Amino acid sequence: QNDPDADMILVAKNEWEVLGLNSCFHVFGSQDNAFEKAFRVSQTYFRSVAKRTEESFLQLSLAFFEATEYKDKALLVARSFEFDVLLQNVDCALKSINGEDSATRRVVYYISLLDTVAVYIPAHRPYLTAWYQKCTVEDVNPRNLFGSIEIVEERGTLQRIFFPLPKFITKYWSYPEVQVAKNTILETVVRSSPEEKIASFLSEMKTATLALQRQQLLNVVLTL
Repeated sequence: QNDPDADMILVAKNEWEVLGLNSCFHVFGSQDNAFEKAFRVSQTYFRSVAKRTEESFLQLSLAFFEATEYKDKALLVARSFEFDVLLQNVDCALKSINGEDSATRRVVYYISLLDTVAVYIPAHRPYLTAWYQKCTVEDVNPRNLFGSIEIVEERGTLQRIFFPLPKFITKYWSYPEVQVAKNTILETVVRSSPEEKIASFLSEMKTATLALQRQQLLNVVLTL
């Protein structure tokens, strides 16, 4: 079956690999003047564009896996990714996080793609698990950067959806007042049906949001 979206992703992936960004930086190293003379742009600008392009490609790939109706094409695209390279990329992205939400978002996109590829190719799952364990040993826990939910797709496939946690959440989530609000939600949320559970959860989350905002305000006031 012909799927133009899958074909476009494969073409984009091949062109990105041919570009060989890493080899460019390897040749010029930190010699920004030489790099700018060769490419007419600074290394800083080039890296910025490369990161945005990388993020857009990750978004495109994830959108394809979420929307495609052709399992055979999805499997073909999944097989086109070198899983060890994806793991290396997410490892580098994780270690380069500087507190910006955009950097965290890129890590979460990579983890989402890794998990999705492992759904189609289960043999890759142990490598992802081993990477999580390695991060724990190195005291760099990527799970602190994202939350996740599980959904069942129309095809009956269990899919995990990841979403980045804003710095605002990670900074104040462990505060006692916020934890009390969280536990109250877990105890009082209505679970009569999936629809009522979601509606109740969203309604009760207002309490946790207020607690987070109050802790943020207190932090500002007490550090003046």
